[in-house]
Amino acid sequence: MQKRFFPLFVLLFFSVVFATESKVKEFKSFADFKEGTFSSIALADNGVLTLAPATQKIFDAKAQHIWQLAATGETIYLASGSPAHILRLAGEKADTVFSSQKPAVFAMATAKNKTLYFAPSPGGKLYRLQNGQIKLFAELKVRYIWDILPEKNGLLLATGDPGLILHLDTQAKIDTFFTSTENHIRVITRDTKGNLYAGSADHGLVFRFNKNGDPFVLYDSPETEIFNIITAENGEIWAAGLSEKLSRSAIPAMKNAIKKSGNGSSEHKSRNDLSAKPAKNGGSSKGALYKISTNGVARNFWSGAPARLQSMLRQKDGSILAGSGDSGQVFRLHPDGDIEQLLDFDAEQIVAIKPQRDGALLATANSGMLYKVLRKNATNGFYESTPFDAGSFTNWGSLSWRGTGQVKFSVRSGNTGTPDETWSTWQHLPPSTRPQAIKSPTARFFQWRADFIGEAKLSAVSFGYKQQNIAPILENIIIHEPGIAFPDAVKDGSDGDGQTSAVSARKKVNKTGFQSISWNMRDENGDPLSCTIAYKMQDTGNWRTMIDDYTAAVYSWDTRTLEDGIYHIKISVSDKKNNTNNSFSTTKISEDVLVDNSVPEITAFAVRDKKIVFQAGDKFSRIVAAYFAIDSGDWQALAPADGIADSRSEKYEIDASALKKGAHTVMVKIADERNNTAYRHLNIKF
Repeated sequence: MQKRFFPLFVLLFFSVVFATESKVKEFKSFADFKEGTFSSIALADNGVLTLAPATQKIFDAKAQHIWQLAATGETIYLASGSPAHILRLAGEKADTVFSSQKPAVFAMATAKNKTLYFAPSPGGKLYRLQNGQIKLFAELKVRYIWDILPEKNGLLLATGDPGLILHLDTQAKIDTFFTSTENHIRVITRDTKGNLYAGSADHGLVFRFNKNGDPFVLYDSPETEIFNIITAENGEIWAAGLSEKLSRSAIPAMKNAIKKSGNGSSEHKSRNDLSAKPAKNGGSSKGALYKISTNGVARNFWSGAPARLQSMLRQKDGSILAGSGDSGQVFRLHPDGDIEQLLDFDAEQIVAIKPQRDGALLATANSGMLYKVLRKNATNGFYESTPFDAGSFTNWGSLSWRGTGQVKFSVRSGNTGTPDETWSTWQHLPPSTRPQAIKSPTARFFQWRADFIGEAKLSAVSFGYKQQNIAPILENIIIHEPGIAFPDAVKDGSDGDGQTSAVSARKKVNKTGFQSISWNMRDENGDPLSCTIAYKMQDTGNWRTMIDDYTAAVYSWDTRTLEDGIYHIKISVSDKKNNTNNSFSTTKISEDVLVDNSVPEITAFAVRDKKIVFQAGDKFSRIVAAYFAIDSGDWQALAPADGIADSRSEKYEIDASALKKGAHTVMVKIADERNNTAYRHLNIKF
């Protein structure tokens, strides 16, 4: 009986504990699963995991690169290595049939008569392997031969530097079929009606040629290069392109230019200069896969794909197998546009995919391997999630899944980001349609694995977890300059809508008698925090609460009703809101906070020997400024008798020798460092 399971997340924990908030981690989309490890597992665009097509490793080239792949009957040819070699595989035997000092072979193809053609690059030499003999078939005046298309009456070649399409008959007589203003013609192919298609590099053009050989630009892509074209029975084509984000020049007019030469070489005449003012290219570094209609309407089916496109093959059901150039993955592009991650190889590049009677041949680079992809699925496989980081020591709940068929789960945990020997061993969960308890040890990281058998499908996995409660962190208590207040922050914090830091972002005002305190607080569990703020005067016993359940990270304290003196402020930060029975708090006490709202005293105000003298003093603060005014005159600054205002008590003298005889009023104004200001006057008579 096939199992189906649809989880009820309420069952992820067996009991309710009033502690750090219980959470659920769920995997249910392509993005959720894509970073995991796949072994014979396919990932559909809608996030469903199934068994992938079976694969067989056929050959290890013992080289970093395989450049090209061709097959005829049961014989397979590989172009590998640097310098390049041509390897022939027949059954279990492999032999080297050609070696070159050139670094690569980009073009290789087999004709119906089991003849192999190939071209080492760079260079214009074309070789033929026929009846076990290799000979130089033609030597062209080109730098690259990019593609070979066998025809009934010879070959078509796509070349670069210059960009040509050449026709070679069976005797190697060369006709220039097409001369392009593009520097490279990268690919050529025909459809079932005999129409020829070509893709270029420079401006990423797709050409279509009718039976008379007349060229027509079917699509001017945003890419710099069209490197593969596949035709469909309904006249549509698929064109694969890449962009190196080069500057894009104006495209001059192109025309068919045929120049015949019977001596085994080709000639090319220079076209218009392509150094026109460039425009920004709109191509993608991940590549593009365009489905192009017969009238040139194109849609990119590769936008948003997770890997760079490098190779492709159209299957009988209309889907496209697409090989990546940077991740060693094979994707299946369905006719409706959905992309399925099909296979994942231990290589960086999928360089070629070719059809075979019972599946497809697939060649990789970095490292160079040859695989067969079968039409049937693997009988088993597994998916392994990336380690999940809970952020701190965590208790694990239970695992639930949604899908069909036989899926077996295993789980483990540890405290390193990459699983190693310090992790717990895999715990195999019983096969069940109900949530299964996770018994992995308390740890920071967690990983799960699903083993698939037969027709199994997996569309969602979820597990519950609950961090062990950790005490909040409280740091950086700052005593602000007196007289600065943050009324908006105080209101928010009192209403339970505060911030944990960033006092500078709060609106501040000047307000006499207010003392602001700020701090930073955070909770590694993500619990909401609240504060209790208390104060006490130095050398007294009891703390008095200013405010409780306060949620902001700055508080403005109204000190105007307090006795002057030295105070301390105690801040206690708690996570009790989410942790009723096992809450933690962290407490810190500030440095000395001076409360001084009293004005200085002005004493000994008198006249002595034509001088007006007085003394200014403050119990807690330095005297910082003094001014005097006589009668209706302006205020004038006055320095202490010793010339420096640096203490809580200062003596002052005003020279009155220039005053006229008669009655006068002398006003003095004294300010301390808290901006408390005292005034006093003295009536005198000379």
